[in-house]
Formats: sequence, structure tokens, C-alpha cells
Amino acid sequence: MSLSQAVLLFAVAAFLWIALRAGRDRELFVLTVRSGKTRLVRGKLPPSLFATLSDVMQSANVKRATLRALREQNHARLEARGLNEPVLQRARNVLGTYPLAKLLSAQTLRAKR
Repeated sequence: MSLSQAVLLFAVAAFLWIALRAGRDRELFVLTVRSGKTRLVRGKLPPSLFATLSDVMQSANVKRATLRALREQNHARLEARGLNEPVLQRARNVLGTYPLAKLLSAQTLRAKR
């Protein structure tokens, strides 16, 4: 491998790391649903929000999904994989009842490390 190829490879790796890090900095929390059980993977959120989102997943009989809350300008936005549109909308409605300030400053449930 030539020096220019090594430098290019390093630059690409650095760019990818920075892009991944920037996305994680906006991330409030990540939840997964596996075999019907909701679990906090990363981040923090109020216990009442966790309980309500868990209830939404359980009542919709969700077996497998990933939910990711991201910080936007003045609110939180929810992304999800494995949910149909009506369940995703219910989860978004639940998250929308929590102002961003409350998500950032409330007593929180934290992911176990």
C-alpha cells in the first residue's frame, strides 16, 4: 500500500468516525424490543416514558423492534425499525408529550453499562 493510499484510507476512516459520533451526540436514547420485552440499550429517559412506550409495544404485540430518539432543535424525534405505521405513530405521540427540556433534565432511567 502506498503512502497516498494509506492517507486516503485514514481520512475515510476518520470521516466515518466523526459522522457516527455526530449522530450519537444527537441521540437521547435507544430502546429495543426482543421477544416482546422492551429494554433500554443506550441513553437515558424518564421512567414514566419508558413504562408508557413499553405498554405501547406490549399492547401492539410487538416482538422485535428498535426505537431511537434523537434531539432536534426544540423537540425529540423518534425513528424506529420493525414497527408498522400506526404503532410508530402511537410511540411518537407518547414521546411528544415529553418536552425536550424534561427529557434532558428529568429524573432518569439509564442504560446499564
